[in-house]
Amino acid sequence: MLFKKIFFSVALLGFAASVWAQGKPGIDRPIRVAMFRGTGNTYWHTNIHTSHTVMATMLADPAAAGLGDSLVVPTAGFYFRTMPTAAGTGGPDGTCGGQSTCGPDAAAISAFVAYLQDSADVMILSSVVNFGTRVTNATQRDAIANFWTTKGYVGIHAISDSKGTWGPLDTIHGTQFNNHPAEQVAKLRLDSVYQTDSSWMFLNKAVFSGGNSDSSFIEEWFFFTNSGAQIRARPFLKPTQKLIETGMTGIQNLAMGENHPHSWFRALPTGGRTFYTGMGHRTNVWQGTRAFRRTIYNAILWTAKYDSLSKVPVAINPGRKAPGAATQYSRLAAGQGMLTVTTIQPGSHKVELLGVDGSRIAMQQGTGAERAYNFTGLRAGVYAVAVTGPAGRSHRLVTIQ
Repeated sequence: MLFKKIFFSVALLGFAASVWAQGKPGIDRPIRVAMFRGTGNTYWHTNIHTSHTVMATMLADPAAAGLGDSLVVPTAGFYFRTMPTAAGTGGPDGTCGGQSTCGPDAAAISAFVAYLQDSADVMILSSVVNFGTRVTNATQRDAIANFWTTKGYVGIHAISDSKGTWGPLDTIHGTQFNNHPAEQVAKLRLDSVYQTDSSWMFLNKAVFSGGNSDSSFIEEWFFFTNSGAQIRARPFLKPTQKLIETGMTGIQNLAMGENHPHSWFRALPTGGRTFYTGMGHRTNVWQGTRAFRRTIYNAILWTAKYDSLSKVPVAINPGRKAPGAATQYSRLAAGQGMLTVTTIQPGSHKVELLGVDGSRIAMQQGTGAERAYNFTGLRAGVYAVAVTGPAGRSHRLVTIQ
């Protein structure tokens, strides 16, 4: 009922069905990503003159972008457009400089909405403060709302600072920006509530290096108008990462406590997929912070539904084959939707769970003999288990009921 009230019928939009039908995004054609970057002082934000160029570079060659391992790259690649833009180039229109405008608001928004309706698979709104005062045309609002209802939407940082001027935007985000302390180093941690959810696993894949569950870096950290419990209670909303407030300064009147979701996703019953993260303020976060860049990359693929459209083999270095039988190096215990892999030999180990096509589903690392690695939330089927240790790499097959 909530989404029935908020979102208009897709039939009103008049999407170009013939365009949408031109193959699966990422497989038969590039994934089409449309990003609206701010125009004018009202939109000013630290990342405004770097985000679009970083995004374009990242999507042009993901493998060279320092995004980490287990990287899924669409076979047909991406087509990226940022607006305002020179048509079809995905680059700036040359009018930006300092805090000056980047083209007329009305023209930029009209072009953006037209591209959404005609071709796009994923819409990105990054740090566009008070977006509701810029999109006042009812037809354009309907078009944007209908897009996130059925397609992909990635919201970044200050797009949640709506000033209360567009209710459906706040609803799809799940909350509004409240305030932030001074920029500082803080810890971001994987939110484990939905860790067995396949979407949660895809969105958090290789976000932090070395299989760690958290990462610390400097950022403008967001606090929200709703409590963590209220955000988590939104329909279909599932957090992926949370902010650890311990050790932060200047948050006395902002604190949300231990329950502080900072990135989350929603798979809507209407077919749309949305993702929001509070990260993305600082230029250096866009240019070189792995946790943010991989988060956004994963979110683009997930909202484009590429995770479910294809099983993409991951390039894995097979390394040196361990001598003898695989049973010398691991024991397997399979149950309903779960698997325990126990390493037998001493030393450091990497335990990978693979699909039969070679795609990596999950990976854990550790040290020591007789160490157990647990994989849960697995679908029924046949999997491959690869254990890499001091002696080399061994493979086994296992069936999960």
